[in-house]
Amino acid sequence: MGSIAIEPFGVFAAIAVLVGWVVSTQRMSRLPDAPGSTAWIATWTILGGYVGSHIAFTLLLDPARNWKRLFDLETGIYSYGGIVSGLAITAFLCHLHRWTGKQFLDWLDCIAYAFAFAWIFGRAGCALVHDHIELPSDQWFAVAFPDGPRYDLGVIEFFFSIALALTIMWVDRLHVPAPTLAGLYLSLYGLFRLWLRGLDSPAAGFDWHLVMIAVTLLVGVGLLTQACRAWAPAKRS
Repeated sequence: MGSIAIEPFGVFAAIAVLVGWVVSTQRMSRLPDAPGSTAWIATWTILGGYVGSHIAFTLLLDPARNWKRLFDLETGIYSYGGIVSGLAITAFLCHLHRWTGKQFLDWLDCIAYAFAFAWIFGRAGCALVHDHIELPSDQWFAVAFPDGPRYDLGVIEFFFSIALALTIMWVDRLHVPAPTLAGLYLSLYGLFRLWLRGLDSPAAGFDWHLVMIAVTLLVGVGLLTQACRAWAPAKRS
């Protein structure tokens, strides 16, 4: 019998998908007006988000730029690809199932809360396989490699993801209106990735990172603005 290779990245990616599905569906099911199609939409949102992150990595970041690697789901992931594809899929499916605006915003917060914890496992896989090694550095958080210490962006984002998840959990306990969590997540993540861009190798051509950072920040600020409109009536009452 031949041996079956179990890759660490694949294991952690599977855990991330499972955590995202369980947490998002459980949170949404506790809401008083939760629609019955939540589990089905969550399944396609999370799976589509992961596949989208892989496709974006393969087409935009993978040095090989080989379309055949699209069928190898262990080549890497690009967080922005997951965010964009996940949001696009969930918006389409919610519209298809005639969710109300409030249900959609509640669902965005459920996804943000779940994604914050699921992404810890996704980046843990990146940290283990060291697939985001960048510029040489003598900073205390650089990782020692055979050719000298370098920035390992997967390791850095893994620890940031833990801090971000704890922040989202703390804000959630304040009983803030939707879509506060989604707006906060995207805004903080966008700012973090803007800082992280300075540790990355300069782009050889068009810099997709900066474009996606700008989009993430704009969407995050827009959602926070929407949440502020919900805070005002609550304070007056």
